[in-house]
Amino acid sequence: MTIHISSTSPVAAGLGSGAAVSVAIIRALSAFLGQPLHEAEISALAYEVEKLHHGTPSGIDNTVITYARPIYFVKDRPIETFDKKLRFGDLKLVAHTSDGYIYENPRALPRVMFVEGWRPANFDKMAADGRWPHFDPSQTVLLNGTPPDTPGVQGLHVALTNAAISLKTYENTAVEIEVDSADAGFVVLNDVWHPWWFGSVDGKPAEILKANVLFRAIQVPAGKHTVRFEFRPVEGAIKELMARINGKPPLQPGPDLPGGPVRPEASVPGPGRVAGGRTGILG
Repeated sequence: MTIHISSTSPVAAGLGSGAAVSVAIIRALSAFLGQPLHEAEISALAYEVEKLHHGTPSGIDNTVITYARPIYFVKDRPIETFDKKLRFGDLKLVAHTSDGYIYENPRALPRVMFVEGWRPANFDKMAADGRWPHFDPSQTVLLNGTPPDTPGVQGLHVALTNAAISLKTYENTAVEIEVDSADAGFVVLNDVWHPWWFGSVDGKPAEILKANVLFRAIQVPAGKHTVRFEFRPVEGAIKELMARINGKPPLQPGPDLPGGPVRPEASVPGPGRVAGGRTGILG
């Protein structure tokens, strides 16, 4: 049997590319043989491959890749022995390797959400002092400034109790999302923000806002829309270079807040709602 592998993930870069290949091959072969394995079995087999290559791997890479969800990794002893605030069921034990305990956070936010509420926040100050405002990220998004006007695109208006959102394409350089909502709001993608990503709504350019300190959001009007994120490094690098040549600061998302820094515990000068109070979540 000859297996050809094509991947854009760099090797030997500490990104888990080897574990990704192992998991993909194990999952594909088991499905091909008509004996699809459970996630725990796939992770355990990939861990054995990791040991062949690395000797004493932590088990993090194969577990994260297999389960494709956020985890906690605790070395040497169970997390309950030193975090007394945890209640039963707060974390789910996923695996116990020779090096540590691996837990899933069942309350982690989904990769894609639709929210209607927004709040301006001073991300630099929040990162510096570690103080976050009280807000519900499933209903409200923190933005590094005031969002622009709703994009000038018209969507088919619908009357939904909750917004519907679905992830249609998820690739290294392209993410496509469909959203259907009776009210305007924000499509929040919980992937890291970078200025070389470009956004569009129904094929028309749309600004990617820096959301919740680290992530991305695109403002959308009411109706049914296709939202797309594309990574275009050449265009992004040229844009950044031209900004530097023209004496402008490095590319930042959104304008600065008027009146100086905002206290993180009160990040909003007033209700910053787009409309209504509903939310849509892709689980």
